[in-house]
Amino acid sequence: MKKLRLREARKMLGLTGVQVAEKLGITPTHYYDLEKGKKRLSNDLLDKLCDILNVPADYLLGRNEGGYIIVTPPELSTLLKDLDEVVLKIREVVEKHHGKKNQQNTGD
Repeated sequence: MKKLRLREARKMLGLTGVQVAEKLGITPTHYYDLEKGKKRLSNDLLDKLCDILNVPADYLLGRNEGGYIIVTPPELSTLLKDLDEVVLKIREVVEKHHGKKNQQNTGD
């Protein structure tokens, strides 16, 4: 049975196997068996895991190698802050450009 990416996704979120098992309503042993590929994953559990781990099913099933980036909440906060700074700089450039255009149009 193919090993899933459960452990990788779980660790990226800083969760323990016990925490994930509790959220799924299964025993930690059952969860760790899923992680090790010893038990088959039902569609219902797959759906719940995708919600808990915030990743698409294709990622967990290993269908798209390297096609997904997992961003943890602290990283997301940093990325959003950086994005805000970029947006502000773009606005400054656009406003400056429009100011020059308006001056040229008025003949100043």
